[in-house]
Amino acid sequence: MQRSNKVSDIYLAAKQLVPRNDSREMPVEILVEDTVDGKITHVYAISWDESLNYLAAKLKSMDLELLSVVIVCQMSNHCMWLKAKLEERDVKDILACHHPNEIKTIRQCWPYLMYQKVLIIGYDLIDQMQLGNKTIDVLVLDNIPEAGFQNLSDDILSFSHLRFQMDNCITSYPDQTAYGVSHANVKNTGWYNINRGVMAFSRFPLIHCDFITGVSGISIKIRTSMMKHYAIDKARKVQRFAWSHLSYGHSMIMIGHEKCGKSWSFVPILSQRIYNAIKMGNFEWAGPICIAVVVNMSEGEILSKIMRKMLDFCSTDCGNVTKVVTLWNSSCITEVSKILCRPCGILIITMELLLQLQQLERPGYLIFDPMHLRSIVVDNLDNMHRINPIKFVKLFNWLMEKFRFNMTQTQLIITSRLWMEELMRSQLMTVLPSILIIFEDGLEASAYGGIEINLKFVSDIDHDKGMTLLRKLNDCNLKKERIVVVCHKTSESQHLSELLSANRFPHTHYNPTNTIIKKMQYGMKGIIIITDDMLPYLKCGYIDLLICYTLTNSWHRYKTRFNLFYANYKTPEKSPASALIIFNENDTKQAWLFCDFLLKHDLTMQHEWFDHLYEFCLQEEIIEPRPNVSLCTQLVSYGNCYRRSCRYRHRPMANEIELPNYLPNRGRIFFNILDCTSPTTLIVKPLVYHDPPYPKIYQNISMPNGVHAYYRQKVNRIPLKNLSIGVICIVESKNCYQRAAIVGFASDVMVCVRPLDWDVKCMEISKTELYECHAAFSAHMSQAIELRLTGIMPYSMDRLWTIAETRYVRHKFFRLPSDTIYCANIDFGINHVLFVNTVYSNNGADLKAFLLNRMNVYDDIFVKNRFIDLSIKAL
Repeated sequence: MQRSNKVSDIYLAAKQLVPRNDSREMPVEILVEDTVDGKITHVYAISWDESLNYLAAKLKSMDLELLSVVIVCQMSNHCMWLKAKLEERDVKDILACHHPNEIKTIRQCWPYLMYQKVLIIGYDLIDQMQLGNKTIDVLVLDNIPEAGFQNLSDDILSFSHLRFQMDNCITSYPDQTAYGVSHANVKNTGWYNINRGVMAFSRFPLIHCDFITGVSGISIKIRTSMMKHYAIDKARKVQRFAWSHLSYGHSMIMIGHEKCGKSWSFVPILSQRIYNAIKMGNFEWAGPICIAVVVNMSEGEILSKIMRKMLDFCSTDCGNVTKVVTLWNSSCITEVSKILCRPCGILIITMELLLQLQQLERPGYLIFDPMHLRSIVVDNLDNMHRINPIKFVKLFNWLMEKFRFNMTQTQLIITSRLWMEELMRSQLMTVLPSILIIFEDGLEASAYGGIEINLKFVSDIDHDKGMTLLRKLNDCNLKKERIVVVCHKTSESQHLSELLSANRFPHTHYNPTNTIIKKMQYGMKGIIIITDDMLPYLKCGYIDLLICYTLTNSWHRYKTRFNLFYANYKTPEKSPASALIIFNENDTKQAWLFCDFLLKHDLTMQHEWFDHLYEFCLQEEIIEPRPNVSLCTQLVSYGNCYRRSCRYRHRPMANEIELPNYLPNRGRIFFNILDCTSPTTLIVKPLVYHDPPYPKIYQNISMPNGVHAYYRQKVNRIPLKNLSIGVICIVESKNCYQRAAIVGFASDVMVCVRPLDWDVKCMEISKTELYECHAAFSAHMSQAIELRLTGIMPYSMDRLWTIAETRYVRHKFFRLPSDTIYCANIDFGINHVLFVNTVYSNNGADLKAFLLNRMNVYDDIFVKNRFIDLSIKAL
């Protein structure tokens, strides 16, 4: 089905001419539900003002001298705001209870008051009122589910707000000073809220809801579907901010771990968006209302299952609309594109297939209509970038060119485990003025806030006596700086407190029951010692230095310590804070995670930290040698190993370090490319330059075929007896006899060998299948040489290149397969590998410059020195 590009414009113009009678003539929708315990009146309003107008009219129509009314607010700090708003509407004699200290007095006096029969109370305080069974004549619930309240009253009034049918129609917000949020300075204008280990930032006022019923615009059908299929009505930490913000049509970035509830932060909003479009009954539009871009099919199928269940109620009143469309195979793109030319709910698709799908658009064949596509979700953005950074950049360029992200058109929703500074701050925050940023991970927020992180490895004696800690505290101005020292156990914090007292350092050993809490709220400076269990109770504001002195029992809990910096981000005009992480020199597991964090975020780091991790690995290997294990691939690539745990060998033998005689060790080498196994690793066929520009293949080009012909004769196959690393032997692989070098021992019967002429990929061969190599063959140069760029590595501790990155270099730089001649200057050689500074094509293109300019890579300038040191220490 083809349709004009102007269809959406015509429809939008026509819709603007139609009076919006539904929202103007019916600002409040009433639904009465009779239950066994009484009556529940559901009130749905299009704005806060309409809710207040209806509630004020309802109260003024009642005889408040005879009836008792209790209004339950979602948050205690909302009570005074609601009281003031009702008094503006001539509702008098209201009693507000918003603090636990008032509970006892109000509980004793309120039932006997002649006036002030309207009591406003916070949801978290209602249980402490100890109201008897059916003692309330009218119970008003402000955006709170009615479950659990039916034993208090026969007449319940439940308020919610309808918002954005097809467009946003709410224009007013509650006064945010009543919500306890603070406004940042001019330098970083916005609203911050720190609550329950979560930090939220937006340039629009923040509203958080504990229940889905408190989210304006979420219809009762969507809420019922959530309860029916997933029993969800209460928000998790990150959802308390996301639901309200997204329902207004704003964009969002959410940073948190896998199980923090990121997906359910946007599922209700997407479901409501689709339901709003479908229930209008006008199907002149086409294409999806929402798009969800996922990492892979596995994650996409989970989301599609959720969305189908959430929208299952639409089957009776939605007409001919495909609610959920998925695409996991490129062979189905044409078929799916035809489906998307009709009205659709949500398209769930991978990044690569979305880029292919959008290429099918042409004049008269519009798949993605910016005028009707309301929400785009990019789920697990950091994984997409890691797996295929090239396509990732293309995707975001297309999104920014195709759509306008604002309240009236399309919203962009991003979830990620990592804060990506260059993309999120430099690009998204500048083009999305209404974006909400939510951090569930305090350590990731430190990358956002510019916290300087330093690691220090100390000995057991140093750690026990606090020598490094005391030197650090001596350098601090304790009268002007606030320093928090965190320990895991109470015994550890007590020992540290005694240590500071013995060295005459004034400090506070934090206890939530003492009076120090009030002092800290009024700006007390100095040293605070605290345990992990007490961190949620510490409200000390801006801190200058966080010192993590002892380890926790989990990485997630260790990262929670960085939540203390949340208050710092409100005041960016102050000097940047810092964190000092003190590790016992044997505690390398969490130190590795910190180094990985710094490397992934391209933050300031010291090579001594990485060297310590590697040295610890070497010490373990000295205690438990691994003589028959293959050399670590990281070791032979970079001169050390950054893996968190590595089962390979890191102490090479002298004959493994020396470059074999059949490989050149200096000068310029010319070659053809046989394969590109990674952006920095090539398998090449060497050439010799006789008469420029016509290179000739080395004289022994027929040698591999000669080897096969010679060893086909059984008489020439002599079993190998000298089974040692570095020995050249003959193996049979793929029905071909070829040369190989022994590089390790997999077991008592299996040997690891490296082919020399057809490939360089190591393989395991039985000892009985190895044959002696004749002297006539062993002296010849290898016909398949491995070339590697010195020092270029990806930004991660595992140093693994993705398939997409390798494919990109293979086709964009080398344009394989081809007979193009390349050249390189040999830097040094080790273990059958030649290291070169760069590779040049015949037109002068530079591989190293290509990688540095186009890919997220790191240039480690210390690689050659490490290999020199490795050669000296070889066994």
